[in-house]
Amino acid sequence: MAEAEDTPNQESSPEEAFIKRINLNRWLMIIALVISVGVAIIASAAVYMLYSNVPDYEQASNSEAVLLKRIEELEDSVTRLAKFKGEEMAKLQAVADKAADLEQQCSGGFSGEVLTAMQQREQDFQMLVDSVATSARELASMTRGSRDWLVAHEAALSALRDKSVKREVNLQYVGQEP
Repeated sequence: MAEAEDTPNQESSPEEAFIKRINLNRWLMIIALVISVGVAIIASAAVYMLYSNVPDYEQASNSEAVLLKRIEELEDSVTRLAKFKGEEMAKLQAVADKAADLEQQCSGGFSGEVLTAMQQREQDFQMLVDSVATSARELASMTRGSRDWLVAHEAALSALRDKSVKREVNLQYVGQEP
């Protein structure tokens, strides 16, 4: 066992252990000093920033005057915007009133007079188509030769009359509520 105590891994003397502790303490003190200097720098920077942002009395009174002027400008802007809003709302109301008037005028479809006039127009158109068809038949009976043109002519006039009858029927339902 005495041989195990003489191995180089173990401390052979208390003086060497004491020197190792002193070296360790020296490194710890250097680290503590570096940390202290860092904290001091950060603290001084914080104090500088704190006191550099505080305006003196003259600057404070000037900034107050600037703020009061800015408040007045903003109040003027708000007043102008409120006036503008009122004008625009009046314009929108006028447009809405005109739209309501137009909707009221058009809501019932056609007025009675216009509807009657359109129905009368369709009846007149049907009478015109019938008279043209009759005239074409009489003209065909007065002339000699082929009457193939009469068939095509009567078909076209018949189609026109049918469309007019459909329009007249549709006009009967225009003014009615669903």
